[in-house]
Amino acid sequence: LGIPAGDGRFDPRMDPAEAARASAAYINEQLGRFNRSLELTLAAYNGGEGRVGRMAARHGTGAFWSSGFLDELPTQTREYVPKVLAAA
Repeated sequence: LGIPAGDGRFDPRMDPAEAARASAAYINEQLGRFNRSLELTLAAYNGGEGRVGRMAARHGTGAFWSSGFLDELPTQTREYVPKVLAAA
């Protein structure tokens, strides 16, 4: 499947099955990076893995719900993580 790219070839990123596999692999990689913390993984997905990685290095990988950690996150990410967890 997939959507044709401008040169007539199919872009695998537009294939839903391939996109789902790639997303799952990325999430699994980030879970490993953030010591299996789903909260940090979701924050990295939404707010940037570099930013969250630096914050986790300063605050520790279990510090997501601490006020110091949350205060450094963009509002969108502070709201995104609990919403995704609640939906799960």
